Amino acid sequence: MQLLLALTVYASYLQALPAMTAPFLAAEFQLDDARITAIAGFVSLGAFGTAALARMADRHGRRRLVLACFALLPVLSLASALAPAS
Repeated sequence: MQLLLALTVYASYLQALPAMTAPFLAAEFQLDDARITAIAGFVSLGAFGTAALARMADRHGRRRLVLACFALLPVLSLASALAPAS
């Protein structure tokens, strides 16, 4: 239960992050409203991954999937932090 609570708190933080940082990104990179909206739309594509994870949870079990996601979260976060800028 504590693991699920930790994942929920972290997911809420990650969902709120784009909205909080949008004004700063717009100012820093001189982005207009259309570009900020395009970025938000790209971020929203994560809903398709959520749907895929829900199907996998039904097939392989929720506990196993939650543990796998919890284990992969730091690795994937580090990979995105180290990704080269384009």
